[in-house]
Amino acid sequence: MDIEGMGEAMVAQLVEHGLVRRVDHIYRLRQQDLEGLERMGKKSVANLLRAIESSKSQPFWRLLFGLGILHVGATAARELAEYFGNLDALQKLL
Repeated sequence: MDIEGMGEAMVAQLVEHGLVRRVDHIYRLRQQDLEGLERMGKKSVANLLRAIESSKSQPFWRLLFGLGILHVGATAARELAEYFGNLDALQKLL
C-alpha cells in the first residue's frame, strides 16, 4: 500500500491502541486518533494522514500486493488486477 510512515512500529501502536484491527481501518484514522500515540506530534500526524490519503491513488495491483496474501507477489498481484480490474470483481469469487 506504500504508506510513508506506516512501518511496523506504527502498525503495532495502532493495533495496541485498538485503532486498527483490519487493513481498511487505516483509512478511517483521524487526527485525534493519532495525536496521542508515541512520537506523533502535529507534523507527524499531518504527514501520516497525507500519506494515507495519497495511498488511495495507488494502482489496484499494489493494494493486492500490500495485503500480504500468501503466494501473491508483485507479479501475481499485477496479473490478478489485470484480469479482475477491481476489488468488487475479485470479491465475487469469495
